[in-house]
Amino acid sequence: MEQEAREEQMEAEKHEEEMERAEAEAREEAASAEEQVAALEEALEAAQAEAARNLEGWQRAQATYENYRRRMQGEQQRMREEASARIARQLLPILDDLERAFANLPPELKEHGWPQGIRLVYQKIVRLLELERVRPMEVKPGDPFDPLYHEAVLYQEMPGFEEGQIVAVARKGYLQGERVLRPAQVMVAKAPAVPPEEAEEEQGTTMAEAA
Repeated sequence: MEQEAREEQMEAEKHEEEMERAEAEAREEAASAEEQVAALEEALEAAQAEAARNLEGWQRAQATYENYRRRMQGEQQRMREEASARIARQLLPILDDLERAFANLPPELKEHGWPQGIRLVYQKIVRLLELERVRPMEVKPGDPFDPLYHEAVLYQEMPGFEEGQIVAVARKGYLQGERVLRPAQVMVAKAPAVPPEEAEEEQGTTMAEAA
């Protein structure tokens, strides 16, 4: 009986030792797992930070590229418009000459073939300019003079017109889009000269008021 009791006690102690070893191993495995999880979390945070930096860098690069692309497009458009304006300015004197020729064409020649051919050339030039958004300014007698759009070639007293009004157009002006391609040359009305007696009377009135 005593032998059996000792064997049972030894078996219990052995079992207890195995349980303690199992618990120690479980604690070690748990600690190792926690360390691995912490390492993974740290690696994940580092990867997320790196991804954020990469995204920020990509966004900056994208913004820089978009700004460059828009700037280049604007520059190309500006260069195209300047080239178009230079060509249009060279064509405008030809239109002026053709229009003067048509205006002074004798009636007996208007139905001849060669004036009709020249008129076709004139119309083709007009259509070409229209494709480049070039159009003549709308200026008529009585319009106010505007130095942004008009060039005064003569100031003249003109009955029926107030000072600063356009009397006549000497040369057409043209716009390209909203930009002035060539100002219109115009004659402008000026105030009538004051007669000498009125000038003396006005001067006397001014001196009397001053006294």
